[in-house]
Amino acid sequence: MNAALWWGLEYPRGLYALSGEQWRGRRQWLRSGCFHGATVLRGAAPWPAKLHRLLQRAGADWIALCYDDSAAASVLLGAMSAHPLWRSEALQSLLAWQLQSQRLWRQGLLRWGRELSCRC
Repeated sequence: MNAALWWGLEYPRGLYALSGEQWRGRRQWLRSGCFHGATVLRGAAPWPAKLHRLLQRAGADWIALCYDDSAAASVLLGAMSAHPLWRSEALQSLLAWQLQSQRLWRQGLLRWGRELSCRC
């Protein structure tokens, strides 16, 4: 009964919270990109410089968006792993693999962002 309540109430709530967090990040990403793009395009710089700035910022924003999304997903996976329903060895190994994949994804994004910022 406890497992049914958790999957019926808490898991959908966690998914909605994850979706809400991801939507907030995407809204901020779009708003930031639009304002930055408008500012760059109104500037007096030549077109190749404007295009370089826009692409550089879009890449950095995309990496930040992916990083934030993975952080929110890790929170939900952590809540799932704490639930008694996931106590079987196969499910625990699946969740451990997913959490490890999230950590590696985030580390890769950080490394990629640092490399790109050093080149520009």
